[in-house]
Amino acid sequence: MLSVMLSMATGWHLAELCLEEYSRYVQLVLWFMAKVAVLGADIQEVKFPHDVPNELLYGRADYLWPCSFLNKNIGKGTIPSTHMRSVVKDIIRDGKRLASKSSCPLMYEWNDERCWGATHGLVGIMHALMGVNLNEDNLQYVKGALNYMINNWFISGNYPSTEGFNADCLVHWCHVAPGVALTLTKAAQIRE
Repeated sequence: MLSVMLSMATGWHLAELCLEEYSRYVQLVLWFMAKVAVLGADIQEVKFPHDVPNELLYGRADYLWPCSFLNKNIGKGTIPSTHMRSVVKDIIRDGKRLASKSSCPLMYEWNDERCWGATHGLVGIMHALMGVNLNEDNLQYVKGALNYMINNWFISGNYPSTEGFNADCLVHWCHVAPGVALTLTKAAQIRE
């Protein structure tokens, strides 16, 4: 999460800053340590306990985001897709289950509320899912959720913090609008 905040504050991601600030020797040591960590985790599939939340702050999406970050910045396949597949499956399954209470194809709860937030809800989870290779069915669910987000904004440009809560009052990152901007920007980049 600190690397996300660093990127938002500086416009650079952690790998770029390490490349800029550290000597070649330190860069190689960091690269080697990352490789050793990946090799040390020689597992076929990652499976979280059933009660782990899906959110970006400390849930399943929090696992996917660094995996996609490492694959993008160290090299494709650094974290094998097999390590992420079951996590994606669980996130999509939970999203579809909760979507039965919503018009959105995927929905997630935090504190018993259908949350849109970038930290605990739909926005952050969609951001994390866009960073991994999705099968066609899962991709359609993610696209549907993104379209739902696009079509359900307030006239001010803000978004609801929770499904069914129509007060236009929260604007910090974890409660939607700034997080939606980052997620939709990523969706546009992927689409191109």
